[in-house]
Amino acid sequence: MFLFLENNDIEYLDHNNLETNLEFDSGFNTSLASIDPDYRERVIPLTAESIVEVYLVSGVDLAVSKLARLSDRDIEDIQALYARNKFSLEQFKEIANNAKDYYVTPEQLDSNIQ
Repeated sequence: MFLFLENNDIEYLDHNNLETNLEFDSGFNTSLASIDPDYRERVIPLTAESIVEVYLVSGVDLAVSKLARLSDRDIEDIQALYARNKFSLEQFKEIANNAKDYYVTPEQLDSNIQ
């Protein structure tokens, strides 16, 4: 399954009937990202009633995970997620501040949140 996902993006229609692209990121690791540990409560099941269960990280958690590096591309991604109503600013701030408590350099993350 991983080999298939590593070499093939998956396109599908989301719950709003919008074209969406699923891309497997083999380098992602929750221990290195700035992420609220409660992210599992917000995952979106893609397939959950089969041998293989696939979940997508929520838009707000994806945006918050980009705060650690905060490159120009990360900023564009955060803005695009916000523009698509994947989270509110209040939700973003709350979850980002929760993530800060678990990040290795909370001062840097606090600066990036601001």
